[in-house]
Amino acid sequence: MSSNGKEQLEALLALINDSARAAMAEYDKAGGIPSPYDVEPHPLDSAPDPLALKRSIRILEGAVDQLRATLAPPAHTLLTRAQNYYWACLAVAQRARVPEILKDHPAGLDIVTLGEKTRMAPGKLQSVLRMLAARSVFREVSPGVFANNRLSANMITELNIGDLVELYTVEAMAPTTTWYDSLVDAEYAHSYENNKSAWAYSVKDTWKGTGGFFKYLQGQPARRKVFGSAMVGLSHATGSLAAISGYPWSKYKTVADVGSGIGEFAMKLARDYPVVVTLHDLPPTIKDAETFWADEYPEAIESNRVSFAPMDFFAEPPAPNMDIYFVRLCVAYRLIIHNWPDKEATLILKKAASVMAPHSRIIIQDYVLQNPNPRRGLSDGPGVDLAPEPMMPNFGAGNIKHYAQDITMLIMYNGKERTLDEVVELGSQAGLKLDKVWDLADTSLIEFVLA
Repeated sequence: MSSNGKEQLEALLALINDSARAAMAEYDKAGGIPSPYDVEPHPLDSAPDPLALKRSIRILEGAVDQLRATLAPPAHTLLTRAQNYYWACLAVAQRARVPEILKDHPAGLDIVTLGEKTRMAPGKLQSVLRMLAARSVFREVSPGVFANNRLSANMITELNIGDLVELYTVEAMAPTTTWYDSLVDAEYAHSYENNKSAWAYSVKDTWKGTGGFFKYLQGQPARRKVFGSAMVGLSHATGSLAAISGYPWSKYKTVADVGSGIGEFAMKLARDYPVVVTLHDLPPTIKDAETFWADEYPEAIESNRVSFAPMDFFAEPPAPNMDIYFVRLCVAYRLIIHNWPDKEATLILKKAASVMAPHSRIIIQDYVLQNPNPRRGLSDGPGVDLAPEPMMPNFGAGNIKHYAQDITMLIMYNGKERTLDEVVELGSQAGLKLDKVWDLADTSLIEFVLA
């Protein structure tokens, strides 16, 4: 190894140490550092916007992975990654409700009893749980006796992380077995239509319906319920509420939430700031939103601080002359920007731009894919953080969720996550120009004004 290579490794080691200590300091501020054996949640586990912690973890994960990829023999690393059955084991544990079963057995439960409760062969289930325990999900307290720990216990909280795990390890992973075939199939290979995705290819011989994944969900009430619950979990896991503390909302009075779902985000925003919000979504969702607000925040309805406006994103514009048009990463049953190809995504933005006042702003909350090549005038714009050297500028594995979500969107919908250049181009086609990017560690707020 050259002296320069050794210097880079020393720099990575320093980043690992510094970022780990920064994360520890954040935990100390909030009640102490958790143990991997804890089953009670730490206050930061449900915090809506632990930005300092997430920024530290982003560096820690990226630097550790880069160090490991440098020092481990390539064949070792490639084999380890090719043998990643971790996701499949998570799917088994979640669908068998193993975390729920173990909840009432803090000292652990033997594998024979677990097998009886899950209707699985004990030996097979034991292999699954040992694989997970090796990655700190569950713990084997004695041979053949398993208990929850910090990670597995998080799968049964009200944050709905368990359903999020199920969505990604079942619906999103199943099409990967035929993904290559779809990429070379004459009918599917070059199409970006929603009904020609890898997911659509995987079910073409078993599902009698037509259309894409959302059409399929309409006839699958059990899976639709999991999906809706998982979207709540995704909202938490990606820190969508960080947008509330990470943006100067106090400067504005009116907000249109385009793709609002039932309005959880807008309700939190209205509680924290004196804004008037308008919820836009499909009619059935807006009907649910009216019930939700009547139950949870009736005074907002009584004081006319919320209005409910069903709409078709492609056929109708949102309410005119609002200060902010907010387009979120995800809402129940519909992903607004990233699951649509460029043509449809641009149309959504055009509809909003058509009713903007000169002072109005469009804010998109989404992942932003950063260029892994440096540091040559990325048009990553004002507000996008770059990783410290010698890390990859895009944080590498520290931002792996962004690239994994890009693959999820491609497989499921023929959609994608976008680089900032690509989002700026969408905005330009809609008559918008980039004003600022607000980096929230997981997602970003991309702020547009009229061009």
